[in-house]
Order: sequence, then C-alpha cells, then structure tokens
Amino acid sequence: MTKLFKAIILLTALVLSISSCTRRPLWEIEEVGARIKVKVDWTQFVERPTGMTLMFFDDNDKLTQLTTNDVDSVYVTLPEGHWRVYVFNQSVSEFGTLSFSGMDKFETPEAYVAEVVNRSWLNQMTTGAPTQRVLCEPEDLGVDIGEFEISGRMVQQYTEFRSKVKARSGSSTKADFDDSELDSVYETTAVVLYPKNVVSMLEVTAYFKGMQNLYSARASITGLAEGFYITQNRPNDTEITQILEDWTKYVDENDPTLGYVKLKSNISTFGLPGGYEDVEDLSKRDSTLNVFTMSCLLRDLKTQVDVPFYVGHKFEVEKHEIGIGTQVAISIRLVLKLEIGLESPIVLPEVPPATGDNASGFDATVDDWEEGETVEIPM
Repeated sequence: MTKLFKAIILLTALVLSISSCTRRPLWEIEEVGARIKVKVDWTQFVERPTGMTLMFFDDNDKLTQLTTNDVDSVYVTLPEGHWRVYVFNQSVSEFGTLSFSGMDKFETPEAYVAEVVNRSWLNQMTTGAPTQRVLCEPEDLGVDIGEFEISGRMVQQYTEFRSKVKARSGSSTKADFDDSELDSVYETTAVVLYPKNVVSMLEVTAYFKGMQNLYSARASITGLAEGFYITQNRPNDTEITQILEDWTKYVDENDPTLGYVKLKSNISTFGLPGGYEDVEDLSKRDSTLNVFTMSCLLRDLKTQVDVPFYVGHKFEVEKHEIGIGTQVAISIRLVLKLEIGLESPIVLPEVPPATGDNASGFDATVDDWEEGETVEIPM
C-alpha cells in the first residue's frame, strides 16, 4: 500500500469523524408550528382542581398530551392544521376509582369504574339479587371538548418572532421569551374550555307503611352505567349494580306508622347506559331495565324484608341552565330522582321489638342480618 493511498484513507476517516459530530442547532430541527393558549374555566365544575390533562389531536389522530398544575390556562406549540382537544381534571393516575382506556384516539376515550365492591348480603337476597358486577361510586370527572385551527400565517408569525428573540439574545440556538410577549404578535387564545361534571347524582326516597317496625335499611340498584365516553359525551353501554347503604329515617308527625327513608347523601353514578337522547320522556323506558331492591331489617332484629321494584321508567331528570358570559348552555350534569312507594308504600309486617332494643333507633349499616322473607311489589 503506497503512502499516498494511506494518506487518502486517513483523510477520509478524519472527515467522516468530524462530520458525524456536527450537530444542527436545536431551533433548526424543531417541528414547525405556532404557540397557542388554551384557557380553562372551572366555574361549572364542583371545585377548582389542582391539576388538569389536555389531549390534543390533529385530523390524523396524532396525539399531543399535556398534564399541568396550571389549571386556568396553558400554552402549547402545535403544527399548522385543524385540532380537537378535550380536557379533564387531574391526571389519569390520580383517580382512585376510575380507570381510562382508548386515550390514543379522539373518538374512543372512556372513563370507567373498575373497583369492585364485595357485599355478601346482596347474594343472600332471594329476589332482586344482582347478577351484574357491583361497583363503587365514581369520582367527580370534569370534561369539556373543543376545536380550533392553527393557520399558516400564525406559524409564519411565530417563526419570525422566534428569530427576533434569538437576535435580541445574541443566540443562534435559543429563543428565551415570556409567553405573554406573543399576545402582541397574534391572537394566542385558540379555545376556551368549560369543564362540567359528567357524573350524575342518584337521589332516592322510599315510602313505608308500618314504619314503626323498621330498624334499618339498605338497598341496591341494577342497570346503571359502568363508565362514560368522554368525547361522545354520554354514559357507556355496560350495565353494573351500585349499592345504597346510608339512609336517614323520617316518621310522619301525625301518624307514626307512616314515613320514608332517604339517602343521607346522593349517590354518584354515571347514570343510565347509552345516554339521554330522550330525556323528556324516560317514562317510556322498559321498567325491567333497572331493579331497585330495598332490604329492610325490622325492629325484632331478625326479620328481613326484601322488596324489589322495577324502576326503569321511574327516573326523573333535572337539566340545569348554565350561564357562560352572555350565553346560556345546558349542563350535562344530571340528577336522577327516584321515588319508591310514593303511591303504594312498602308495607312492613308487625313484629315485636327486640328485648332491650330502642325501637326508635335507626342503624343503616347492620351487617349480620338473618335471612328473611321476600315481598315482591313490582311497579
């Protein structure tokens, strides 16, 4: 091998080595786009959260995800094009009762309850015992959806702005600036979101005759929705059962044999499966779609009366008008009101009080009930 040939090889290797270490300035390889602002107004949610997650999708379902503690507004840089976004409170990992799926596409995100509740007394009921999974209550979930455009002109203005900032700072690779400076360049606010609670409240009242015989009560209801399709803005189609165990007893002042029990606090639920396309006329629903079973322990502390009702047609829905600036919108938060035995009260048999028992007491969480009779009163 000649000396000239060796020199050529060494020179080629040196050039390749130098070129392999050459880096383009970071600003040259950044994705071209414009920096925009998203505002979020939480006044229609139950509380101002400590964090939020925004999911941005272009028309090809390319996802840009942002989780932040700045819950009032946030800046994000996105390429030119049409964008859709949805927001929800907190991050997916911060929910204790909810799980999420389908988050990689705009049309498929779903929040659902995954925590199973074990209540052996449900299986002991001879009538009305649920065959569905028994799940806990969902946490509050605030959601809103929006869309916006990033124009080529916005991208050009942002690129020119960054070049000016680099020249100002004397750097060819960094453009350090305060986001608020962009407001003088173009309209940075691309969309304003107004999250509302997609969790419904179940309010239940049950009326009795023979009220003096009631010691405590607990209940279950079948046929509720397991979760919520976030961007479809409706409950999902999977049916589950929820339990209702914390009741307050009210006795008629003029007739102690009459009265009612009411949940101490409303039960949170994702509502009725499939949504509320015909919320004005739920009375046409199949009554067997939801079975409410009231399980009563009588004052002898031995007799148990299980009373199932078919209530699929008994729900009332409250819609609330929400003022947003000069506009009025309908909140998607619903209250499902259910009244049991209003026209035909649940009749409790006469039993003697237990020895040493205070018949006026009311304990809604007695666990060791003996198996009792079942009285079926379909409605």
